[in-house]
Amino acid sequence: MRYAVLLLVAVTDACGFDLGPAWGPYPELTNVKVSPTVVRAGDRFVASASVALHGDCTEPSITVQYDMASVSLRTTTVSHSFTATPGVTLVRFSCFCTPRRPTFFSPEDFEDVTIQVLP
Repeated sequence: MRYAVLLLVAVTDACGFDLGPAWGPYPELTNVKVSPTVVRAGDRFVASASVALHGDCTEPSITVQYDMASVSLRTTTVSHSFTATPGVTLVRFSCFCTPRRPTFFSPEDFEDVTIQVLP
């Protein structure tokens, strides 16, 4: 079994493919914050995050989504102000990068933050 795994790694590397985060490029969300996390409906809050690139990752993109709004930037940081909507509590962060070589896995990362929206 050990030889089969080594052969798979050698063949995929020779063909120019990365097997994924353990061997290849990947982005990682860092400094994910929502402030404040308790807001009244109609009040504003700030969602921010950064992305760290690992391996042979290029062209980062980071997105933050809340309710029907989203902000996507081709950079390593995002900070955006949203207006709190009654009943909507999920703030979703995501990022991805473009690997220099083809990969079997999509180099991406996700993180959700829940806020409390008071009437």
